[in-house]
Amino acid sequence: MPVTTIAWRLGYLGGMAVGGFAMRRFGDGTLTTRHIRYPSRAADVQTFLDQHYRAWYTGLDGLGPSGWADPPGPSWGSFARANTFGLAMHALDEVIHHAAKVGVLRDLYANRASLYG
Repeated sequence: MPVTTIAWRLGYLGGMAVGGFAMRRFGDGTLTTRHIRYPSRAADVQTFLDQHYRAWYTGLDGLGPSGWADPPGPSWGSFARANTFGLAMHALDEVIHHAAKVGVLRDLYANRASLYG
């Protein structure tokens, strides 16, 4: 059975769950799994995460009161009729979910020698 890697989780977390949401809600929607450039080295992950987080944060920070209430639109599927606040809460849920899994994978990796008793 394949196990998800830390690299995949961090790539998805920063790239699609945050950067992809930012591009779809505040940009031109062109960031997709086919077009994203995931970091190839651990040393590049922080920059990758920061870049995509900044795009999301900047978009949210630029919203006025009515912007938070605006629906994201048809490209958002089940979130199409929700509002941007609901979308932001969903993005936060994605961050928590995937970051928690990264934590578990890191713990397992750090203790791998003891897992095979």
